[in-house]
Amino acid sequence: MQHASSHTYGRFQREEFILGGTGQETFEPRFTYHGFRYVQVTGLTQKPTVNSLFGKWVTTDLSESGSFSSSDDRINLLQTTFNRTTLNNMHGIPTDCPQREKMGWMDDGCVMMEASIYNFDAINFYRKWIGDMVDSQDPNGHVPDIVPTSGWGRSTGLPGNMADPWWGGAIVFSPWKLYQYYGDTRILKENYGVMKRYVDYLTSTAKGNIV
Repeated sequence: MQHASSHTYGRFQREEFILGGTGQETFEPRFTYHGFRYVQVTGLTQKPTVNSLFGKWVTTDLSESGSFSSSDDRINLLQTTFNRTTLNNMHGIPTDCPQREKMGWMDDGCVMMEASIYNFDAINFYRKWIGDMVDSQDPNGHVPDIVPTSGWGRSTGLPGNMADPWWGGAIVFSPWKLYQYYGDTRILKENYGVMKRYVDYLTSTAKGNIV
């Protein structure tokens, strides 16, 4: 199986499975998932049916905490679409997209928090992601644009290579939002030090108090 997407090259998200020829078989990758709209199957010797291929929807298991409905089916469809899109991008971290990068871009995940909290019981989900932010913070207080990171976006000590405050600032805004919506003061007590360290880092790079 090869996941095809635009603006990609090389062996992008590819798995190989050799059929044993013993009837119905199941292929389920353990360390990846794929977002897609269409599936193209080649090499069949007979016409497939709608039951020839099944896909499994996977996401972080979040229970609904809120709901919305109206007399307008179009608005109801928007609500349904939002919930599906949100869950498609919740896989241990809030991702930017489920099919290509699958990265925890900080601002992307942070600006979605309120809407996600209104619809899902997400406090533990976001507490975990904030823990990832803490683990990713550089010794000088800088935070990468993407969390978790394999190394991309680390501070080099040069002001031109710092993360945008709207992205790195998620390490301040995210605990504050959890406190606002859940009243959980522990999240502030646990993370005040790293929040302050990031603000101190921004202050150290500012010229004339302008970041």
